[in-house]
Amino acid sequence: MNVRRFFAMMPFAEEFDDVYMMMQFAGQDACDVARISFNRLDEVHSPGRISADLLAELESSEACVADLTGTNPNVMWELGYAMAIKKPTIVITQDISSLPFDIHDQRAICYRRSALNSTLRAPLAKALRATVSERLGASNLFQQASPAINAKPVRTGILDTKSVFISYSLRSGTPYFSELSEILMKFGFTVLTGFGDGAGSGEYVLRRIRHQVNDASMFISILTKEMQIRTSDGSYIWAPSVWALEERGMALALEKPVFLLVEEGLHGDFWRKTTPGRIHEIFNHKNFPDVAREICETVTERYVALIR
Repeated sequence: MNVRRFFAMMPFAEEFDDVYMMMQFAGQDACDVARISFNRLDEVHSPGRISADLLAELESSEACVADLTGTNPNVMWELGYAMAIKKPTIVITQDISSLPFDIHDQRAICYRRSALNSTLRAPLAKALRATVSERLGASNLFQQASPAINAKPVRTGILDTKSVFISYSLRSGTPYFSELSEILMKFGFTVLTGFGDGAGSGEYVLRRIRHQVNDASMFISILTKEMQIRTSDGSYIWAPSVWALEERGMALALEKPVFLLVEEGLHGDFWRKTTPGRIHEIFNHKNFPDVAREICETVTERYVALIR
């Protein structure tokens, strides 16, 4: 019997240990189709190599299960990467209503902590069997797209247009986006985003954003202080929009040059660990005009170097 390796995307916290164990049980229950083995990042990564090991695990796994309970920012980054490389992904959560709007319309398994056997183990085993039986992809979100969307190939390293995808939060990043996009257009760039007619809303929003990112020659993420989350020691730290992290994961998967504009005070775990070696600038409200112009000059230099 073949062994199918699935990757589990979930928060690294003790309260999710029983959920992970139930995933393993569901994998055993689905063994009439194939033997399914789960891995999650804390089991495989080497010190200082979280990003490299994450990408290797995602790309080598045949499919993923993503627990979006609490919309953990790091899980959303992993989800964006998986979606960009068209990795079949099963979404689970404790609260359907809390799912980000871009995936709210997609099918998900909603489970209860008080009844993991009946609300998670059984439906997940069924979903795992279906995923394997359908050759690990027929039910993938991207493969459910219309033929026109699906037929468009991924182009990496081909600079067809002088364009930049800007990822930002509508709630906390709009003023910065407006200023940055105005400067970029003066530098001759076309600006693409995940909002408006290019992305739309509803069932195909993830697929449309993926193609917007793919069409861009460069990617800039404006990471602003979107929400405070509580850590294991009871303190609170600033986190960016899960939407921005999802899009950044897509950009990395599509091998786009990535540049980060990070608001002062944003916790480093949300950008240093997941995007090592990428060009980044720290900004605040006062220095943003200067930082924006500097990043535009850097993006222009990188674009010119790539097209030579």
